[in-house]
Amino acid sequence: MTGNAVAAPTVSTKSTSQVESTGARRLWPVGLAVLVIWLAVLSASLYSPMMITGAQREQLAIAPMLDWFWASMATGLLVLAAAFARPERRDVWPVVALMTGVVWFAVAVASIYSPLMVTGNDPTIIPLMALVAPPAGVVVTAFLAVFAAGAGSEAR
Repeated sequence: MTGNAVAAPTVSTKSTSQVESTGARRLWPVGLAVLVIWLAVLSASLYSPMMITGAQREQLAIAPMLDWFWASMATGLLVLAAAFARPERRDVWPVVALMTGVVWFAVAVASIYSPLMVTGNDPTIIPLMALVAPPAGVVVTAFLAVFAAGAGSEAR
């Protein structure tokens, strides 16, 4: 049966060290950025002022009620971008992590220290930035994630 020999196809694969180094260079910055997001949300939830309404002066903690949702959206955006990013774009992840940290630090500071909106005869006190800053942080995080996932790619 010398005439019926089948040649085995050649398969080229990346070495394990190349795959591990590419993943590690992406995962550490993304992990640190996610940690900073949740630390910022925790500090905003603990220290941002409460909304106070009505003649009975009822207090409602806005930040702890809503910020976890915005932080989970930002976390999902970063993890999704890291999962589908081009391997050759691994050098942008430390910059994206740094910028994400700066954005969410600003979200926490704005939620905690911004002026309050006071309205009405029985003054209703609304911590407006505790409502507005986290969605704005998610929008900026989305732009950073899109940049990191596709920056420098050629048009197809």
